[in-house]
Amino acid sequence: MKKFILLPLAGIIALTLFSLGCLTLSTVPAEEAGEVKPTPTPTFTFTLQSSSITANVPLDAKFYGTELTLTPQNGAQNVSPSLSWNKPTEANGYLIVMYDTFSGADNWIHWIRTEDGSTLAVSEEAGSTADSSKQYPTNSSNEARYAGPQPPFGSGSHTYVIKIFALSNALSASSGVSYTSLKPFLNKTTGEDLLGATIVGVSSISANAAYLP
Repeated sequence: MKKFILLPLAGIIALTLFSLGCLTLSTVPAEEAGEVKPTPTPTFTFTLQSSSITANVPLDAKFYGTELTLTPQNGAQNVSPSLSWNKPTEANGYLIVMYDTFSGADNWIHWIRTEDGSTLAVSEEAGSTADSSKQYPTNSSNEARYAGPQPPFGSGSHTYVIKIFALSNALSASSGVSYTSLKPFLNKTTGEDLLGATIVGVSSISANAAYLP
C-alpha cells in the first residue's frame, strides 16, 4: 500500500515563500549583483568643418571667382576656403567637391580636390597659384583649379555646397575624376561606389553668395 505524506498548511505556505524568494534573487540587476556592464563604444560621426565659412552668413568676397570673361565683382580674390575633417578608420583617400545648387546652375562644379588618407585639412590658397604638387581634377570651367563663385547679376542668392567623400582608396585626375564623371555621384552616400572606390563617409557644409556690386 502506498503511503501519502500530508504536509501541514503552514509547511506548504513556507515552501511557497521560499521558492518565491529564490526566484526574486535570480532577477537582481547586474549592477546590484556586483557585475560591471561594458562601456558602450562611442558613435563616430564624420564631420567637415571650415574656419572660412560661417553658417547663415554670406560668403566673404575673397572667396569669389575672378574669371575675366564674367563681370568682375568687388573684392573677389579667388581664394579657396580652408577645410578640416576627422578620419574614418577605413579612409585611405578623400575627394572634395564644391558645386552650385542654384536651380539654373545645374550643379555647376567650381572645385574638385583629391587628398590621400593622411591629410585631414587644407588651408586657404589662391586658385590661380594652387599647389602644383596636388591633384586638381578639372571643374565645370574645364580648369584644374579652384574657380570661386560668380553669381550673375539679378540671379539672387546661390547656395554652394562643399562636400567631402571619405574613400576606401585615393582617387586622382588620372583615376578618371573630372566634373563630367563626378556629377552623377554628387548624391552618393556611405557604402556606395564612387569611381571605383567605396564611400566610407560623407559630410558637407554650405555657403550662400549673391552678386557683389
